[in-house]
Amino acid sequence: MKTLMIDIMLNDRFYAAFRYKYCPAFKFDIEDMANKVYGRYPTLRKRAMNGEKVVFAF
Repeated sequence: MKTLMIDIMLNDRFYAAFRYKYCPAFKFDIEDMANKVYGRYPTLRKRAMNGEKVVFAF
């Protein structure tokens, strides 16, 4: 298992840092990662639905 540090940006400003653990033997799933981020920070999903820009930077 490896840990990937992801910076979450909201409207071009830093919002949070998220640690995502994954196994490099399997294909990296960006949708699974996004769902885990939205599960951890539910207000991001609401803001993304309202048209605000949410960016995941690796």
